[in-house]
Amino acid sequence: MRTDRRRSGKTRANTLIALFLALVLLNAGVAAILVWRISVARGEAEEVKAKNAAESERLGRLEEELSSLRTRLEEQGIELEAREGNLSAKEQEQAIQEAELIRRDEELKQREESLNEWEERLQSQDPDEKQRPEPVTSNEPVNPPPVPTFDASGQLAESARVDRSYFDDAVFVGNSLIVGFSHSSGLNATYYATVGMNVTQFFSKESFEAEDGSYLSCSAMLERTNYSKIYLMFGINELGFGSASVFIYYYDQIIDYLKELNPQARIYVQSILPLNTPKWQTCSYYSDYVNNYNIASYNQALVNMCKEKGVAFVNVGEKFTGPDGDMFSDATSDGLHVNASYMPVWVDYLCCHTY
Repeated sequence: MRTDRRRSGKTRANTLIALFLALVLLNAGVAAILVWRISVARGEAEEVKAKNAAESERLGRLEEELSSLRTRLEEQGIELEAREGNLSAKEQEQAIQEAELIRRDEELKQREESLNEWEERLQSQDPDEKQRPEPVTSNEPVNPPPVPTFDASGQLAESARVDRSYFDDAVFVGNSLIVGFSHSSGLNATYYATVGMNVTQFFSKESFEAEDGSYLSCSAMLERTNYSKIYLMFGINELGFGSASVFIYYYDQIIDYLKELNPQARIYVQSILPLNTPKWQTCSYYSDYVNNYNIASYNQALVNMCKEKGVAFVNVGEKFTGPDGDMFSDATSDGLHVNASYMPVWVDYLCCHTY
């Protein structure tokens, strides 16, 4: 019995020792695992840290590249805007030239209608009424001088410069030259101008869209417009009339109408601009009767009309004319219309010739 107890005690002791050793080994294993996991975690942390540093460096390079790209895009945007501006000016010039071609095709018919109307007016006049001179049908200039000139002694004298806001309540009326002026002058004025417009169409041709969507003549539009100054430019398209007398006959009616419509408004009659003859003679819509000799003759008629009517003759053409009587070559592309680069010259002249 006693021997069995000893054996049982040894067995329990051995079991306890075995359990103890097992616990020790288990703890050692757990500790080893923990040490390994810590080591792995540290390695992973170092790897993540290295990756973050590399990513941060890459992001820094990307930001620098993005900044550089943004700068290049801004520079290219500025260049593109400049190119678009040049393209727009070229498109405008091309549109004007194409419209001039169409206008020239219609010009002979308009001229015939104008002369027929002139003859009808003369036939219906009272014999005691002051007779207008007979229209001259020849397109040849009369006794052309070596350099086409006219006596502009009655032109509006230079005055103190006005601010551009002076034109905020001004109306500009006229032909394709005024169309180009409206595109490039930068003035906040009102414009009633079309390509091919002439004095016979002022009261009749319904070319201008009103607020209600209807199309009205220039005279009808002016009746709806508040203004205190009006600038007129006609003449280049009227050279086809063959007579300055017919031109002035219709211009007279426009001046009388404007005085009655708005007695307080200041009326400025702008001169017909000279041509650059070499460029004009190579232009696709060239006409031989459109020349600086006939322009000078028409301008002289305008000077005389303005004196008689008591309105201002603004000789803006003198700012574009060289010693040979031609428009400066760099001021025009087709010999007739003014380039956008010369519009500030035109505006500056108007600012210094007011009353």
